[in-house]
Amino acid sequence: MNKPYIKGDTILIYSTLFNIKKYDLAHKRLLGEVYLREPGSENSTFNPDMGYLAANDTSAVYVYNYKNRIDLFDCETLKLKKSIIGPGQVKIGRLDSRHTNYYYVNVVATRSRFYAVKEAKNKSPENKHKYTLQVFDNHGNPVVEYAFDIPPGTFTVDELRGYIYSFNGNYQDYLLRYKL
Repeated sequence: MNKPYIKGDTILIYSTLFNIKKYDLAHKRLLGEVYLREPGSENSTFNPDMGYLAANDTSAVYVYNYKNRIDLFDCETLKLKKSIIGPGQVKIGRLDSRHTNYYYVNVVATRSRFYAVKEAKNKSPENKHKYTLQVFDNHGNPVVEYAFDIPPGTFTVDELRGYIYSFNGNYQDYLLRYKL
């Protein structure tokens, strides 16, 4: 189970490898499911439909690791509200990551926004470790984009104080704090 979210104390929204599930904890029943994997495709982390989920009370967002795409779902119905598709092609080098196009590597939801970490668009040698943080509202409208030399790894957002707090495995001795 990846990035579970509890809505209203009893509704669990979560992702397994290639789907989004909505489960009623009080009545122990599945309320809905969205399949994100193409029919017949392999069940592998090298699948182009591999991604990450974040949810809040109104929306669930799924960002794709190997596609320049974000899908936004309504939390009540699990219906697709919007897809945000950018330029770029799916390219996965299974044994050589240099020949892989990575797009989104993490996503966090707050009450009113989604924060999606994305590899830099320019894959030049000087930008090979650069990342951006794209911020969207609950309707999928872009709000702002930030650039990082040291990207947030696992992170949380404190919108009230205007900070991102993060841990990056490449800098294990540090807790990172970014001003929004």
